Amino acid sequence: MDAIRRHRTSIAAAWLAVAVALTIVAHASLFHREYDYEHAWIDAIYSTMARSFAVHGVIALRGVPIQNNAPIGLEPDAYLHWPPLFPIVLGLLFRVFGESEATAHALMLVNILALAAFVGAIARQLWNNTAAIVAAFFTLTMPVTVTYGAQVLSQYAAVTLLVAAVYFFIRRSLIFAAIAISLAVLMSWEAALAPVGLILAAWIVDRTQLRAAFLLFAVAILTALAVLALYLTQYPQLASDLWQTIVFRAGFGSYRAELRLHTLVNTETYGGSYLGLKRIWQMITPTALLGDFGRAALFAIPVLAIVTRRSDEHRRAWAAIAGLFAPWLIWFVLMPGHIFHPQMMLFGVPAAAVLLGYAIDRFEAFAPVLLIAIPLVMIVPFLTAVHQLTIYDGWRSDVRFGQAIAQTVPPNAVVLTPDRSGVPLYYSHRHLIRGVANDERVDELIGRVRVAFPGAPVYLAFLPEQAAAFPKASRENALVHRSRFLQLYLVR
Repeated sequence: MDAIRRHRTSIAAAWLAVAVALTIVAHASLFHREYDYEHAWIDAIYSTMARSFAVHGVIALRGVPIQNNAPIGLEPDAYLHWPPLFPIVLGLLFRVFGESEATAHALMLVNILALAAFVGAIARQLWNNTAAIVAAFFTLTMPVTVTYGAQVLSQYAAVTLLVAAVYFFIRRSLIFAAIAISLAVLMSWEAALAPVGLILAAWIVDRTQLRAAFLLFAVAILTALAVLALYLTQYPQLASDLWQTIVFRAGFGSYRAELRLHTLVNTETYGGSYLGLKRIWQMITPTALLGDFGRAALFAIPVLAIVTRRSDEHRRAWAAIAGLFAPWLIWFVLMPGHIFHPQMMLFGVPAAAVLLGYAIDRFEAFAPVLLIAIPLVMIVPFLTAVHQLTIYDGWRSDVRFGQAIAQTVPPNAVVLTPDRSGVPLYYSHRHLIRGVANDERVDELIGRVRVAFPGAPVYLAFLPEQAAAFPKASRENALVHRSRFLQLYLVR
């Protein structure tokens, strides 16, 4: 046991090497795989937006993500819910390395390894090498990272950049911290909340950093406002949609869709309020994705902060942890209608991992048990999740549906389809108007489609089992193609 205690840093490093190797294997298994796994529609949507930037250029699109294929038409399918930097970066990579699932997943592999590196760097800056290695290990092995870390998602890049901002903040490299937090907000809105935690920590434990924390907050807010200004000056008609989305995500009402060309939910409403116990439950349930150790660490943060707030040793530590903890806590409090997406728990990983690195390093008496038992407990779910990634193919029919459209529909056409997923959108390489559920919706839209896409042929595409929803369209229009994965009509 004494030998294990003396070599605990080496043991921790060995476990980290295993976690890194498994992470690379898990991500590499998706490099040449179609978007047919769980939640793959997210990857497909971001890849489609990236394709739009790669094909048309950032300047031509004026920096606004378009979640559809060419032709863009007179009513572009603009996507204002998240900032544009992530699909811009992915689009640039598509142009350099070629558009493929491999390019997208390679970006996410680099991102998740960079996240672990920055989390470890924070722990090393606060404590020592052992704490750093353990923190990096937990970053890679928490269930949310293992299960969802390979997804092509802007929030994941934002997490890495906000962790980088906190790292530069505690090193008092304010210029680099400001650049990192601005880039993080350009990836995802939640990153703007990190400076709130830094301000609170500075106010309580180290007021010499208060001015710097407020400066980062100003940079984050100005960046977010600049993005909103960019979006709404070009698409003011989408302001109501954006506001309703915020109200719904905040849990104060239902989303009521305005009838537009690319409205997915038609005149339906969805959602509802998340108040009282339901709101609290919506916050607590997803923390299971941090695993037992991560969840315990996250819930311990407020208690430990109060107990050790006057300790000189912990001043910088709580500034860092508050900056990492704030985006998860504040977003989960303010946006209960959004946190049911399991991927959002990645925002809780850095703070929990840093605290676990400290705890395992500090409690020397338990080091032998902790450095042997905990990694084994974490690695087993890791292997299970990697195995699941290799067998799940829930979106396979959507892939084939999109590919069939690409093979049978001319490139300048517009396709109406009841499908709502982004998977056929990506694989079809055609402009899809999704969520066209029945004949009534076809009749409602066809005039607007002709106006928005003058001269473009219009098709109706659906799976054969969906034919019952389109008796009128099937009767009045010319059947072009019928196969296992596609029934296609040219709309007259």
